Amino acid sequence: MLGRCLLLALTVTVSACASDTGATPSATPSDTRGKLAAARPGYEASDVSDYHRRANDVMVACMKQNGLEFIPYIPAGEPKLSLGLSDEAFARQYGFGLSTLIDYQATGTSRIDPNVRIAQSLSVGARRVYSREKAACAERVRAEVGDPPGVMRGPLEEGEEITAVSDRANADPRIAAARDAYSRCIAEKGYRGSTGEDLSSRFFEDTVPYRTAYESHVATLVQAGKDSSGVRLDSVLTGEQRVRLRQIQQAEIKAAVADWECGKVLYPVVTEVHQEYMDRYLTGEK
Repeated sequence: MLGRCLLLALTVTVSACASDTGATPSATPSDTRGKLAAARPGYEASDVSDYHRRANDVMVACMKQNGLEFIPYIPAGEPKLSLGLSDEAFARQYGFGLSTLIDYQATGTSRIDPNVRIAQSLSVGARRVYSREKAACAERVRAEVGDPPGVMRGPLEEGEEITAVSDRANADPRIAAARDAYSRCIAEKGYRGSTGEDLSSRFFEDTVPYRTAYESHVATLVQAGKDSSGVRLDSVLTGEQRVRLRQIQQAEIKAAVADWECGKVLYPVVTEVHQEYMDRYLTGEK
């Protein structure tokens, strides 16, 4: 998948692509480079778990100081990371992970923040206080623990600056040539497109009804104070829906394998070129 943020994700997941417009102080280029360098990839699922353990410790202590309860939890993350599969193995087993992992939940993680139940049990006034203090403690987490592995948060200008670097990389003729080669390869397999995103977007749209049905069911259970961790998608769908979803899953896996095979001429080039442009940026070059 090679959208703007997805291309950038080949080097680092930068949440500034969705720009934090809060009252964050303006950053200097050196600040941005420092945070981006710290967020470079190379982490494992255990690093993410360790981050959330430390973040939870700070949240629990902070909320307790204000006389409030906070239940530690690890939010559901990227399935591919927690499954520990290679790109090829993931594609052959789960496709793009869109229709195939709707109900996936890694061991020890939570789909929904369990503290939502605490807030819902409070009066309107107490709920406002809880939300305010929880947000303040989350800022304390960022100050003391930092951002999760592979994530960089920052003000709008940081997102614009990094996007500009990504745009320059995307305009590099090496990527254009690699996209052309990918398009030819994928056409031979019966598909049209110049990136994996062109192939996967269809499956994202196709799975909306199934994803919505599942998430609505889980939300209903949570609101009722019930455990949703064991809910499986099959139990939410009708027999006809299960048959149709299986067809979508098979088509997705086939397309993802084609993307993986043809991606050999594209993705290494994209990674190399973006790495090159990011390295220049991090060293202060234009």
